Amino acid sequence: MWNNAQVFIREGDTVTITCGVYGEDEPDIVWYKGVDQKITDNLVTFNRITISPDNFKLTITNAELSDTAPYFCIASNSVGNDELPISTLLWVVSDVRFSLTMTDKSVVREDHFELVCEVTSNPPVQMEWYADGQKLITQR
Repeated sequence: MWNNAQVFIREGDTVTITCGVYGEDEPDIVWYKGVDQKITDNLVTFNRITISPDNFKLTITNAELSDTAPYFCIASNSVGNDELPISTLLWVVSDVRFSLTMTDKSVVREDHFELVCEVTSNPPVQMEWYADGQKLITQR
């Protein structure tokens, strides 16, 4: 029943997701983040997540990595309930950020040494090390 749409936005951007339901009677709409996290006043933090007065639109401002999730709505009226057959899978992507500052190291030739590089990004990056233009084989 799920027909997923994927939306990619950058960290800090704003996105609006629309619940595309209709019916003879005005439906009551409830939004969910993930399968079971109902979006209520408790989840609306620092006014970053808002729902339009008619409940048809959910807006996330200043998107954070933790906002990455599927979002969907359930509409109900006097006839019954319906899960929206189109959910939105929201991906919040970020630039690569180095967690540690790299510094010059001096080592004795043929001694073992370790270089550490910590980065955060979404989606995760694949790290490669090079020395004198040659790719190094690394161990984890």
